[in-house]
Amino acid sequence: ILCSAEGRAWLAGRIREQGLERVVVAACSPREHEQTFRAVLAAEGRSPFHLQMVNLREQVEWVGGDAGQVTEKSRRLVRAALRRLELHRAIPAEDVEVSADVLVIGGGPAGLSAALALAQKDRKVVLVEREFALGGLANQLDEVFPELECASCFMEPVLDRVLHSGRIEVLTGATVRRVRGAQGRFQVELALRGRGVDAEACLGCGECAKACPVEVPDPFSGGLAPRKAIGLAYTGCLPHVSALDAGACLRARGEACDACLAACPFGAVTLELAPTSREVVVGAIVVATGAAPGA
Repeated sequence: ILCSAEGRAWLAGRIREQGLERVVVAACSPREHEQTFRAVLAAEGRSPFHLQMVNLREQVEWVGGDAGQVTEKSRRLVRAALRRLELHRAIPAEDVEVSADVLVIGGGPAGLSAALALAQKDRKVVLVEREFALGGLANQLDEVFPELECASCFMEPVLDRVLHSGRIEVLTGATVRRVRGAQGRFQVELALRGRGVDAEACLGCGECAKACPVEVPDPFSGGLAPRKAIGLAYTGCLPHVSALDAGACLRARGEACDACLAACPFGAVTLELAPTSREVVVGAIVVATGAAPGA
């Protein structure tokens, strides 16, 4: 067996004796032993990237069929590998600066748990949530299976730890616009929606919602109850900061209205909805976007 110690020694000897620079191995999946045979080339002073593997196990043997057809298919795959190998170019090894930081996409239970687990010494976690409140679908549940725990009682301590962690930066109303780079160093462009409220100044008192003349169906209650065009996502939401629904606001229809602006006792309402962007550099990305009811 070529992947055994004896087989690797045989291959290394052939490389030395015949001065081989490029090697095709027709055997099993490259997921199993591509690194094994690359190491043989590297040990003999050849570029490990001048290797092409042909997966005869999964793509030929396991598929089966007429013996003649199977043999011809194997030959075609090997010929294709030889042609491809002619185009291989050595990739120079170099040191690349990497980032220890992590981007977590999704502020539901999975994203919150991932952020807490990853927030270690010398590592920063950027947690991105498209809504203006954390918790995801779990915050719309009454009891959590299998112990029938109170959902909000289960979530609130987790939310509190995330929001008060010095190593986790929470960005709500944010989505990923573009990802560049590679593993170890991704440049991620984030799109940040305008909240219409200064998050630093807002205390979530609800005066803006009381003054708002607009009522729309509340998505948090499945549309069964009304909510205002501005206010908290739901009672007790975290971060405990109001947000303006640009689509529901009278100003979106061209009507003049500044009731919420006048009602805010802290001057937190800005009505500024212009989106902004931001770029973060991270070494890894965790996607924890959750699911929709009934999906």
